Amino acid sequence: MHIENLRIFCDLVDSQSFSRAAEKNYISQSAVSQQVAQMEFEFSNKLLDRSTRPFRLTRYGKTFYEAAKQIVEIYDTAVSEIKAAESDPPVLLGTIYSIGIHSVSGFIQKFMKRHPDMKIKIEYLEAKSIYEMISSDMLDIGLVAVPEAGKNYQVYPFISERMVFVCSPSNPLAREKSINVNSIAQQDFIAFEKDVPTRRLIDNIMSNYGVTLEIKHEFTNVEMLKRSIEIDAGVSILPEITVDKEVHTGTLKAIPINSDAFLRPSGIVVKRGKKLSKSAAAFLQLLINQNKQ
Repeated sequence: MHIENLRIFCDLVDSQSFSRAAEKNYISQSAVSQQVAQMEFEFSNKLLDRSTRPFRLTRYGKTFYEAAKQIVEIYDTAVSEIKAAESDPPVLLGTIYSIGIHSVSGFIQKFMKRHPDMKIKIEYLEAKSIYEMISSDMLDIGLVAVPEAGKNYQVYPFISERMVFVCSPSNPLAREKSINVNSIAQQDFIAFEKDVPTRRLIDNIMSNYGVTLEIKHEFTNVEMLKRSIEIDAGVSILPEITVDKEVHTGTLKAIPINSDAFLRPSGIVVKRGKKLSKSAAAFLQLLINQNKQ
């Protein structure tokens, strides 16, 4: 007996009609009757009482129907889950450049090892675009610095990055073991543009110290800031992780700042109430668990 035989019997009982069961399963009415007869032959018992109109289930028919219904439902659920796993879309991840390049690669590698059949599509975007694309369902997950609350999206804490004073090795301050805030204020400063959250964070910290920076250049991208600092066009304050490579190769100097205030928080952004795909939900959980370790 095949799963389709069970399905036809269930459709027959549910519709109380041989013709409707036949139509639903694209077979003839006589084929439905023949299948029922074959089942009754196999069980050596009547499943239907045809002496009444509409027909009624016999005691054996009720037992068989209940079991067949469960089997069909379990089978259909399994098929749906398998198809969903096969067609699960890639995780649509949007991240600001500095977090995407320097902080997320390890998480992506761990995710791919755990879920080799799942995929991630990553886009490097400005924070403003990430919030907009999360709200409009163009992204599943966003990673931003200095996250902001919003009614359309939910924010989970991610990682906090220590920020350091960054200068060229030829800058006189490059020999210092640590830097105070007032010393930074005396330098030509290369900053993020004003609408970048990290810029606003640094401005607020400096304002709390009563210090105003001498802004010489402004950029959106951390890589442009680093290239300008390398030619000694000015100094900056950047997340330490973003300059590890340049410090190692000797093209930049990173010096601790004498303040505990210079920490850049980051956050995971998802649309409030959105049902994520299996892949996106798994990657989100991996990111959230970072703070539990």
